[in-house]
Amino acid sequence: MTVSVIIPVYNVAEIVDRAIRSALDQTVKPLEIIVVDDRSTNDTIAVVKKIDSPLVRVVSAPSNRGPAAARNLGIAKAKGDWIALLDADDAWLPERLERLLAVGESGAADFVADNIVLWDLVAGKQVRVAIDDLEPAQEITATDLFEHDHDFEFRIFSWGLLKPILRKSFLDSKGLRYEQTMRSGEDFTLYAEMLLSGAKAFLISDAYYLYSLPSAPSGRSPHSRSKHDFSVVIAMSDVLREKYKDRIDARLAAAMARRRKTWTLIHEANVARGYRRSNLAQYAWYVGTKPDLVRALFGRVLGRAQDRLRLSTRQPRAPSTAQRLALLQSRRTLV
Repeated sequence: MTVSVIIPVYNVAEIVDRAIRSALDQTVKPLEIIVVDDRSTNDTIAVVKKIDSPLVRVVSAPSNRGPAAARNLGIAKAKGDWIALLDADDAWLPERLERLLAVGESGAADFVADNIVLWDLVAGKQVRVAIDDLEPAQEITATDLFEHDHDFEFRIFSWGLLKPILRKSFLDSKGLRYEQTMRSGEDFTLYAEMLLSGAKAFLISDAYYLYSLPSAPSGRSPHSRSKHDFSVVIAMSDVLREKYKDRIDARLAAAMARRRKTWTLIHEANVARGYRRSNLAQYAWYVGTKPDLVRALFGRVLGRAQDRLRLSTRQPRAPSTAQRLALLQSRRTLV
C-alpha cells in the first residue's frame, strides 16, 4: 500500500526542512511528499527545492486560503492509497508509517492515528506524551472523539489534534474533505465526518508524531500562525448534528452537547479577552451577562491557584474544571 504525505506550508522557511526530511527518513518510504504552498511570501519554496529527492514535489495554491484549503489541494493531487498529514513545524519518528500502515492494513481500517509526542520546539526536546491511558491499539468511535474535546482549560489533550493516516478511497467514496471556511477545528470536523460516515478507526498508544506546542515550557513557538475563529467551530457543531442526526445515539448526543457548550465558553472567553484589552466597562458588562462563563473563569483561576500550591508543596496535579464538574455530578451536587 502506498502513502502520499501532505505538508501545507506558509512562510516556514526556517523549519520546513525538518518536516520533509522526517518523512524521507521513514523505514517504509512514502510514494510522494506533496508540499502545498499556500502562497508563501518568503523563501520557503526555495528551501524545499534544495532537498534533493524525487519524492518531493511542490503544488502551489492559487491564493492564500488557509491550511484546510491547502490540505484539500494536496488530497486532490495525491496518488497514494493513504493520505498522511504532516504540519510544517512538526516531524515524525522513523518508524511511524511502517507502524500505522501495519495497523491499518491488518485491521482493514480507514483511519489510523498514533499517540502524540508534545514537543518543545524552542528547547528541542520532548515535554511528554499526550495521552496516558491508551490501549496498545484500540478501535475508536465518533463518541470517543467528541468525549475527548471539551475541556475549557485545555488541560486534557484534544483528539482533534491527532494526525492520522486516512484511506483515500474512503474519503473519495464519501465525498469528504476539509471544511475550508474553518481556521480552527477543521481537523476535528473531518475526523468526525469520517467516523459518523462509518469509517473504521484505530488509535495506538505508541507515539511517533512530534507535535510542536504553540506555547511550550521554554517559550512560544515562532512558527505558530494559527488563526482562531471559535464561532465557526460552534456553527459546525450544529451542522454536524443536523447532517448526521439519524446516526446519533443518546451518548453521542450528550458528548456533542458538552463539546458545543465548552467551545461556546471558549469563544465567549476569547471575546471577553478582546474587550478587556480595549474597554473595561464593556468587558464587565459582557462578562456580567454570561453566568456560565463567570463560573468557568472562576474554575480556571481556582485550578491555576491549586497548581501553584501543588508546585510549592509537590502535591498531585489539580483536576481540570471538567474533572471537578464530573466529580460534583457524581455526588449529585450539580445537575
